[in-house]
Amino acid sequence: MINNIAKVISYILHPLLIPTYVILIIIYYNPYFNYLMPPNLKALILLILFILTFFIPAMLMLLMKHLKIISSLTMDKQEERTLPLLLTTISLYAAFYVFKSLKLPFNLYEFLLIAAALTLIGMIINLRIKISLHAIGMGAFTAFVFNLKNYNTSILFGLFVMAIFLSGLAMTSRLKLKLHSLFQIFLGYFIAFLFTMSLLK
Repeated sequence: MINNIAKVISYILHPLLIPTYVILIIIYYNPYFNYLMPPNLKALILLILFILTFFIPAMLMLLMKHLKIISSLTMDKQEERTLPLLLTTISLYAAFYVFKSLKLPFNLYEFLLIAAALTLIGMIINLRIKISLHAIGMGAFTAFVFNLKNYNTSILFGLFVMAIFLSGLAMTSRLKLKLHSLFQIFLGYFIAFLFTMSLLK
């Protein structure tokens, strides 16, 4: 029962979904985007983002599973992670390039470039250590929330609490499923947190 809950949490807080959550928060928390951006444009941005950063990488992983390039969609084996992570990096950069080409404000899609860089860093580190990709995603997410401007104190505080709570939930789930050691989780989280904090303005 507890393992099933941990699996559900891992799916909901999957690294591939973090960019969608981030852009969703930007669009609806930032008054400029929330009030001035037409609803159909918001929906289009989120749809394009979801397709490029989640749907396409997920379909590629399904194909790799079918072709037996990877043995599991959860990529439990360290040696099977390189190609999926490389393709995910390309997908994230493609999303960044698409939004840049649409001439949208840079702070709307800046996180995508950071996510692409972190995925590449995770791939390189994974050649030696099986780093937690969930922890990388949550570390970047927490740093993003910490860098939000204070448009609304109560909402911002709620986002702070949510980021920390969800990070703890995700990392505890990975430990419960015995997919990572505490070191691998903390390594991923703090590398992502510090890297994102250093780049966000």
